[in-house]
Amino acid sequence: MCNVSKQRKVRKMDKETVEMKIKDIIKNKGITQAFVARQAGIKEADLSLCMNGKRKFKVSEFVNICLLLELKLEDFEGVVA
Repeated sequence: MCNVSKQRKVRKMDKETVEMKIKDIIKNKGITQAFVARQAGIKEADLSLCMNGKRKFKVSEFVNICLLLELKLEDFEGVVA
């Protein structure tokens, strides 16, 4: 693995990602990803892929999740996309 790739991996591990932030909020609210998916109009499988970093959120999905969880863009300040 080249040095640049290692640096990127370390940086990403050191910083909170959007997915990590949403996972923490879901856990703290005591709800499930299945509930979030249903309420936000997202397939459970798609939400799971997004939460595991294997798929990016569509803007509409992200907005629906933020509305559901009562989040503002400021809640993601300093979070890596």
